[in-house]
Amino acid sequence: MGEGKCFRCRNCGHEEIFYTGIGFGFPQLYLDVVRKIRKGEYGPEWKLRFESVPGVAVNAEKQMYVCSGCGICREDLNLSLYEPVNPAAVCETVDIFCGANPAEDVDYVMPNRLSRDYRKIKVFTHVCPECGKRMHQYKDGERIVCPECREGQMEITGEFIWD
Repeated sequence: MGEGKCFRCRNCGHEEIFYTGIGFGFPQLYLDVVRKIRKGEYGPEWKLRFESVPGVAVNAEKQMYVCSGCGICREDLNLSLYEPVNPAAVCETVDIFCGANPAEDVDYVMPNRLSRDYRKIKVFTHVCPECGKRMHQYKDGERIVCPECREGQMEITGEFIWD
């Protein structure tokens, strides 16, 4: 299940909603991400690592990212890569969204399994579409600049569970 946050600008009243986590469509989303990786849409390094690391998994969870330059926020997929700590053990445990799809040769790996059965091997670098600077994962209470007026600060006006 995913979480959401509603924000409103103190200055101009602009509102933004961010959906994070995963929902019922996660298996298909994961498969789509793997297809994009294999096509090279996330860069040649991701494609190479995905093809060369046995049992590699990707974190396809939605998260919020804040620009270190201009301070705007956006939601995006995490996209960090993981390798299994014990490849044989990973194949033994299957949960509702994690199972082999022989037609696509992909395991759907839930984000909670990544911290339990895998180790992070590469963090995806998120780049701000506005100013081109590096983005970092949002931390609760962090200052977010309004994308509309660029002067006001966005404040949380509500939180919810989705899907």
